[in-house]
Amino acid sequence: MVGSSRLVVALTVLFAACSSSDGNAPTGIIPAGQGGATDIVFPGDASKSTGGGGVGDAVAGGDSASATPKDTATGGGGIEDAGAVTDAAAVVSDVASGSVDAGQAVADVSTVVDGGQKSPCVPGATNLCYCTPSLKGIQICKDDASGWGPCKCAEPPKDVGQPDAGPSPDTSSTAVDAGGGGKDPECLDRAKDIYVLSKNKVLLRFKPNEKKFIVVGTLGCAFKPGHTPFSMSVDRNAVAWVLDQPLGSGAGTLFKVSTLDASCTPTAYIKGQAGFELFGMGFSSDGPGTIKETLYVTGGSSSLFSGLSNSKAMLASVSFPGLSVSWIANLNIGPGSPELTGNSAGQLWGFFPSTVPPSVRLINKKTGASGKSYTLPAASFSSVNAWAFAYWGGDFYLFVKTSSQPSSSVYRLDGINGTFTEPMKATGYTIVGAGVSICAPIK
Repeated sequence: MVGSSRLVVALTVLFAACSSSDGNAPTGIIPAGQGGATDIVFPGDASKSTGGGGVGDAVAGGDSASATPKDTATGGGGIEDAGAVTDAAAVVSDVASGSVDAGQAVADVSTVVDGGQKSPCVPGATNLCYCTPSLKGIQICKDDASGWGPCKCAEPPKDVGQPDAGPSPDTSSTAVDAGGGGKDPECLDRAKDIYVLSKNKVLLRFKPNEKKFIVVGTLGCAFKPGHTPFSMSVDRNAVAWVLDQPLGSGAGTLFKVSTLDASCTPTAYIKGQAGFELFGMGFSSDGPGTIKETLYVTGGSSSLFSGLSNSKAMLASVSFPGLSVSWIANLNIGPGSPELTGNSAGQLWGFFPSTVPPSVRLINKKTGASGKSYTLPAASFSSVNAWAFAYWGGDFYLFVKTSSQPSSSVYRLDGINGTFTEPMKATGYTIVGAGVSICAPIK
């Protein structure tokens, strides 16, 4: 993966993040500022450097005239080379004495190691910040790139510096809002969007309400020669789980991917378990009101996905942290295998592009039986060769490429009345995977 390295300093803690971006994104697809690398910021305008500028320049170069009383800068040249450490004690002291308001505008104290320039504010890019001297949060670059939004109190991404451990067991009685995902204070903002993955290994963040893609980066996974991404899902910690596909036939390998910068970590997953060579996957909560979740997969032999098989897929679950596959049932709908998506209401849905007609169906997680279903227009799904699927805001988003299309289009299926529309045509990417966590809104 090619990208820029950024050293960020807040208090005396250093976090490192790598990033990459797709330089050929078509109109409407916005690279997230050198891959959306993350800065660390904190309140009090108390940046101190020996060769920096004022707050307005975020010590990227000398505008000492704009500094507040708590800024000390000498000359112009960036954060102090030896250590680049911020005087955190001054921040805490000032807030405690009342001379600095913890809620006032934050000062960006980041610096780019291999260039010496401050990262630009690009729509959709995120910064880690301190909304109080001890509580960490996140701010997002405004859509018009005029500056960073307010610092929202939240824990920093667990995959900054290294990918986190993924789903964890529920060790408390903490529950999400009964109205659905997206309201749990433990959820990161970026865990509430849809993520998609292209055949060329580009990870993108999709904002349905804005009809906009933001490039996260190119996967840093060590795929074997000829292997390509096959499917993806995202857990509530905003960690993506990606299955690759061997050239020809055979079982895929599972990787853990950061949605912050597309960095990748191998897993101990044993491929081909229980006959699952390839599969679609989706996380679903274990029921309304709980933060516990389960990863479900549907698939089987790689021949299921060839378009020539009349067989039906199997349903299974994957346990964490061991990544063991446990067979549940054979699906009663086919041919072929669906892609999956879940939500915080405990539902699991499947998109079946090969059924006649194509359909979206509710899947019973204990028996594999199908429940409520939506019929899709066959004309839009003739000779499908790439597909992905996500539930967001009470609706379904289908990313589909047929043999007659140059790239994937985005379709929206209304979750109430079944209305089918095409909000985006020819995205410029062949989308093979989509993932959305149970933190996403369900209405």
